[in-house]
Amino acid sequence: MRLFISINLSVENRQQIREYITSLKKENIQANFIDPDNAHITLVFIGETNRLECVKKAIENIEFKPFEISTNRLGYFNTPSGKILWLGIDNESKLKELASLVRSNLEKANIPFDRKNFSAHITIARKARINTNILVKAPKIDIKASYISIMETIFENNKPTYKERIVKIL
Repeated sequence: MRLFISINLSVENRQQIREYITSLKKENIQANFIDPDNAHITLVFIGETNRLECVKKAIENIEFKPFEISTNRLGYFNTPSGKILWLGIDNESKLKELASLVRSNLEKANIPFDRKNFSAHITIARKARINTNILVKAPKIDIKASYISIMETIFENNKPTYKERIVKIL
């Protein structure tokens, strides 16, 4: 199974993302927009593994107080197939601290994971073909981080869907 650990968004947050995507589409931005029900903040990407129980054990003793963050800007990563559009996160120090703790616990448990630098964001589109003058301002979305989830990526018709496997309350 293909796993990652994330902070998932509330129903209200996903609706705000849905509305923002609708406004971007009205600007005729050509992209593969995400399904807002899949919106999340990845703390660490693990990848293919059959060690779900080991991952669960690695995070079950994490002690971290719930915290709040918010989106504050639209940005993008350049890739060969086009830009990846994302919403950036404000007041991200707690988020970085949590991601570091999760990664440290995985490392202690000898669970391999992607070691790219942590970048706090919510992906909203892939393969975007845009100029950098998007007129629709990024929304301020207030997010309550009160739990983390071990998620499984499942591909259906070449599109990813995410299944929450295990929840760890903060």
